[in-house]
Amino acid sequence: MTLPDLLSSLCGKRGEKGLPSAVRYLPASVLRFIARRRRAQGFYDGRTLALYAAVWRRRRSASALLEYALFRRDLGNPLPKRWQTALAAALNRLRPASRRLALALLAESAPATLSTISEQVLAVGASHMAPLACYWQQHGGAGPDWLARLHEQQQAWRDSFAHQLRQSAQGGICLVGNSGSLRGAGQGNYIDSHDLVVRFNLCSGPQSEASDLGEKLDIWVGAPGFSGQPPHEVVWAISTGPDMRFRRQNWTPFKDRLLRDLPVLTVPLPIWRELVAECCAPPSAGILVLAWIRNLLGSWDGVSTVGIGIPPSSRTPYHHVVTKQLPFGRHDWERERALLSRWRGEGLLSFDVSSQQRQLKV
Repeated sequence: MTLPDLLSSLCGKRGEKGLPSAVRYLPASVLRFIARRRRAQGFYDGRTLALYAAVWRRRRSASALLEYALFRRDLGNPLPKRWQTALAAALNRLRPASRRLALALLAESAPATLSTISEQVLAVGASHMAPLACYWQQHGGAGPDWLARLHEQQQAWRDSFAHQLRQSAQGGICLVGNSGSLRGAGQGNYIDSHDLVVRFNLCSGPQSEASDLGEKLDIWVGAPGFSGQPPHEVVWAISTGPDMRFRRQNWTPFKDRLLRDLPVLTVPLPIWRELVAECCAPPSAGILVLAWIRNLLGSWDGVSTVGIGIPPSSRTPYHHVVTKQLPFGRHDWERERALLSRWRGEGLLSFDVSSQQRQLKV
């Protein structure tokens, strides 16, 4: 195999497993570059994991171990027991931001190890990571109460959320995507007729019309890369991703809610893990929240979607507010649409705007 062929094979496509034997001729720096590139492209599969493992075996450095562990966490796998001691010992060799992530991995999988770590290191982490803020407070430290509350109250909030969903299922739960096909679709009354309405990220703008989108909003979902804040009046707020308490370092957009003791939910890691295994990619916010709701309810009874899983066309933009926005390449949209099709076969109600209704308003 020639070098260009080898590099092309390694960059390759989503869903690959293992590595060609010829990788032994490539330096660790090249393997790391390709691993990072595949991760950035959303190739959450065995090949990307094998690349991070190969870099770790070559370098045996603290940063290589952490990157390997963090990608395993991207796949939905907590820190394995055999790495816990090594990662705790490597903390002082990591940069501050990386050290906080390493501490959060330990807090998730091996909280007992935190007692062996210096107060100075923990104090820095406690100002950024929710589980560390909670641990620090419980052991006499002075950290941000609002951030500690995110971790401390998480299970109680999830229990209340599940209870709310079960109570509302009979009256309907509608997840409203941001598809450009909703402009001019006239689905506002249908959406607002549900007991609970779920919306995502930037879900309205100056040109949004209630007749198309409705006005009700009970559950707001924010993706990790979204920089806006939850609407002030919303009942429930969700930060999507693989239980982001243990990954996200900037919770400022949710600070006002937490100061008012309003719930900020994170999605349980097993829900994320199942979807990554299915799609070989990070799931979109819509798919992730749908899977979580299905898990909590036990069926699709009462659950419907509007504007989710509809591909853009030459006449309809991807996003009904940000009309120039393109689909994010890290998600595998084809596999997600196949998953939605299967869920519809299991009972999920999904509204697909007809071609006549997809005319944009001028």
